[in-house]
Amino acid sequence: MSLDGLAGKNVLITGARGFIGTNLRHALNAVGAKITATSRAPHAEPGATWRVADLSTPEAAGRLVDEARADVIFHLSGYVTTARPVENVIPATQANLLDGLNLMIAANARPGCRLVLANSLEEPSDEEAGAPPSSPYAAAKYASTSYARMFHALYGTPIAIARIAMGYGPRQSDLKKLVPYLCLSALRGEEAALSSGARTCDWVFADDIISGLVACALSDGAMGQVVDIATNEMASVRQVAEIIAELVPSAPAARFGALQDRSLERLRPADVDQAYQRTGWRASTHLREGLAATVDYYRRAIAEGLA
Repeated sequence: MSLDGLAGKNVLITGARGFIGTNLRHALNAVGAKITATSRAPHAEPGATWRVADLSTPEAAGRLVDEARADVIFHLSGYVTTARPVENVIPATQANLLDGLNLMIAANARPGCRLVLANSLEEPSDEEAGAPPSSPYAAAKYASTSYARMFHALYGTPIAIARIAMGYGPRQSDLKKLVPYLCLSALRGEEAALSSGARTCDWVFADDIISGLVACALSDGAMGQVVDIATNEMASVRQVAEIIAELVPSAPAARFGALQDRSLERLRPADVDQAYQRTGWRASTHLREGLAATVDYYRRAIAEGLA
């Protein structure tokens, strides 16, 4: 489904300075959407009206949605770490559940406004009923999915839940994330220290994430539903590292086993056929193609002194 469907629409993006938010802003600017963007601190950047995020109460979220005159909301802000320490429970619950609930209430009060939640394949699937979430992040996202379904079923709120796989690509500013870390290590001739490399994920390229989120916003069939934004192509961390090493032949070999594997990490396949049925969307970027584009991005960033 084309991004042109949001041309001229009032679009609110929370978390607009993050990896997905930045890519979404660039894509929607190109088709002429009217963007209100939020960040945690005052910020100014062309192509959007910027607001400091305040989703701490239904009233604050409501003011933000009304000021943006939002036709569509992409809720991308949150506490994004999947680290396991108990200290993460409260901030993950506040940012990934309670802030989202306040935004659901605000969207429900604005007639015709559609809300897309950026949730995660870290959550247990419907087929894994009873399986424990793997982190405070995943638990809060799982709870927000349940509330979103309730809002649609009980109040008729047009909400789509996008469960995004392991995203990678240009403009990922958190350089500790695996793909930018591997790309920069390879390009700088540094040894990357990794876990066993056995973890297997569905890796989805930034451009596909953006087109998938827009398809969720525009598709009636996505409302009240979960849509897996994924490729259905599984690859291990070791395989990703090996592809990047092939793309940067001068890179030293990564050191596997230098870090400990995380507990409760599970293989979580996506249902891409169901996503297509609900939205008409499929990912189109294969892993090697996406990694090549990402390596090129970080090569330019190094040359320009940006990384």
